[in-house]
Amino acid sequence: MMKWLRKHRYKIFLVTIVGFLVGSFVGFGSYFFSRSPYDAAIVVNGDKVPYKRYQSRLRQYINNRRDSGPLDKEKMAALRQEVLQDLVRETVFLQEADKYGIIVTNNELAAYLQQIPAFQREGRFDQNAYFHVLTQVIRVPVDEFEEDRRRDIKIQKLQFLLASSVKVTPLELDWNKQKRIASASAEDRKKILEKPNEFREQIRQEQVSHVFQEWLGQVNSQLKVKLHLDKWEGREEG
Repeated sequence: MMKWLRKHRYKIFLVTIVGFLVGSFVGFGSYFFSRSPYDAAIVVNGDKVPYKRYQSRLRQYINNRRDSGPLDKEKMAALRQEVLQDLVRETVFLQEADKYGIIVTNNELAAYLQQIPAFQREGRFDQNAYFHVLTQVIRVPVDEFEEDRRRDIKIQKLQFLLASSVKVTPLELDWNKQKRIASASAEDRKKILEKPNEFREQIRQEQVSHVFQEWLGQVNSQLKVKLHLDKWEGREEG
């Protein structure tokens, strides 16, 4: 599984999923405002997202935008909304992963971290470089960083599981081939006929995208989110 993730995580998911994920989760669900315990910034389908995690994610977003100039009130409000959507989306994906019994072992996490170039020296993972980057560059506690990466891997596994269930039958392939050839240019027809494996993968990716959109629609229809930032921010201002 980890070998597959390292090889395909950008090629497959960023190409076929990211575009519609962003659109699908804008305004994700209905937001219900109510009082809550101080430890929760957001509650997604009953699962609490701690305010500490919200703050950490917001700091990451702010740091990533340092070079784009100062953040005025309007930009900051938009950034906060983006963080909220990100956390809601992440929490929903993790909940779905739990339904499938998906876990991330310590070995999988270690393998994932060891192949990140920023943590390597001379092509090999270096623990000193790892701690230096976390403590001096991005300034994130080690346990917090590793827990975030564990969540990332878990979501990637969920995406892989859902995508792997999509198969293109010979009948579907032939139907799509005839349909595309009928309306394609001479150059595109040549590509379809000379590169059948690439065409099959293109059709599969389109079906994967369709499956994910249907899945997201179903998940979204059952989503319940409560925001409690007003109480937290009120305490900070006081």
